[in-house]
Amino acid sequence: MSNERIWQVIALAGLCCLIVMTGLLVRREFFVMPAAEAAPFLAPDRTMQPPVPVDDWARVSAAGHRIGPHDAPVTIVEFSDFECPFCARFATETFPALQARFPGQVALLYRHWPLPNHRMAYPAARAAECAAAQDRFQAFHDVLFAQREYLHEKPLADFARDAGVPDMTAFERCTAETGPVAAIERDIAEARRIGGRGTPTLVINGMLMRAPYSDGMLARQIHAALEEAGR
Repeated sequence: MSNERIWQVIALAGLCCLIVMTGLLVRREFFVMPAAEAAPFLAPDRTMQPPVPVDDWARVSAAGHRIGPHDAPVTIVEFSDFECPFCARFATETFPALQARFPGQVALLYRHWPLPNHRMAYPAARAAECAAAQDRFQAFHDVLFAQREYLHEKPLADFARDAGVPDMTAFERCTAETGPVAAIERDIAEARRIGGRGTPTLVINGMLMRAPYSDGMLARQIHAALEEAGR
């Protein structure tokens, strides 16, 4: 190979490296999630920490919006953010899979933890409370997470219509309020009190699942809770 050809190969390799490095820098600048939103589902089990008991499980499970049977022996309290992609994955994939795997045995208590770096998280949480006032929380929850990518584009009233909220005038009057919502503020304080590290923070029958965790780890914890309950 001639010297000229060698230098052409070296130059081309250098250009490729520059392109790759530029791409990595752009990805780091624009696509890295904040620490409080770190993916809880991606780490291998060997890197995960065991669940720990929370202080005052009765208090943790005394509030929230129930999804699932009231007599379920296992309750998952979820502190969640409607703008969080990992919360959306839990709502649309993980929890339905757990319901199918443990039919009639698992219920969810949804509690709010809108992260401050998510512009639409608190308005969406407020809107969910407004839908709950008309007994449409679960439908609104399901619609909002299924269409999370449109949260910055569609008015919240559109999600409410899709969720079958009956009185849209009352809903829009409710969502027009701008002050803190007592139920949301209570949930935020409770998530911090128990040592939540980001969304979704999950507590299964009094045991805090410390992120990162896998779907398999959640299933094993549910098995353990069922055994403890004699089911």
